[in-house]
Amino acid sequence: MTSTLLRAALVTACLAAPSATLAQPAPSRTSRPSIDPRAEKVLRDMATYLSRLENFQVQSETTDEIVLKNGSKVQQVTTSLVSIHRPNKLRSEQIGPGAKMTAWYDGRNLGLYCKSSNTYGVVPAPPTIDETLDVARRNYGVEAPAADLIYSQPYEVLTEHARSGQYLDVESVDGVPAHHLAFQQDDVDWQIWVKQGPQPLPVRYVITTKSMADQPEFTARLTNWKTDVSLPATAFGIQPPAGARRVAKLPSTCPQAG
Repeated sequence: MTSTLLRAALVTACLAAPSATLAQPAPSRTSRPSIDPRAEKVLRDMATYLSRLENFQVQSETTDEIVLKNGSKVQQVTTSLVSIHRPNKLRSEQIGPGAKMTAWYDGRNLGLYCKSSNTYGVVPAPPTIDETLDVARRNYGVEAPAADLIYSQPYEVLTEHARSGQYLDVESVDGVPAHHLAFQQDDVDWQIWVKQGPQPLPVRYVITTKSMADQPEFTARLTNWKTDVSLPATAFGIQPPAGARRVAKLPSTCPQAG
């Protein structure tokens, strides 16, 4: 499990932001994971609910903890608006101060725009969101933060490497009662808070990378869920601003605009 992909650079920030993910090749497993039945039920309910959403939109504030050469830690915060139309459309746009990237996937192509350089790239993409997330990571080194929650079958992605899992408590996240779950893998620990009630949406997600010095954390705060939003197909088309320059490849880095 490698939790840092392009520390200077894509769902729940933008296809090309610093990120952590659990969707990595699995090591061989010799025993069944030890997961508390309560934790398993909450996670399955959440995953089933997410997988049944055909159209949704969510605002994501991600905090990526970066360890500098001198050992100091700094946090990079990014806010994005992510829109999904299953099975084959995605838009992720960084918003607010410091916004620098926008990504589009229209079922045929993946496009990425970098504000600071006013450049964009477009590459052919597979016919589904799942496959495109995999290709973006494998072929282009770009990652959708918290992409584990966007896959069509998130339970399998989240638990593929889990060794153990616990149900901790019901806690308040932004004033909303949420089930707090904690899971352990070989290289990472991760936690998730799932909204209590008939809409079991994830509201907070934390990954701690144990295999790296100082064990940096990635946090995603998920708010303003819209589970029945209907966006026109044009919202997912490649739409760089007027005057943007097309480059041969997807921008691999996108420095902060000055």
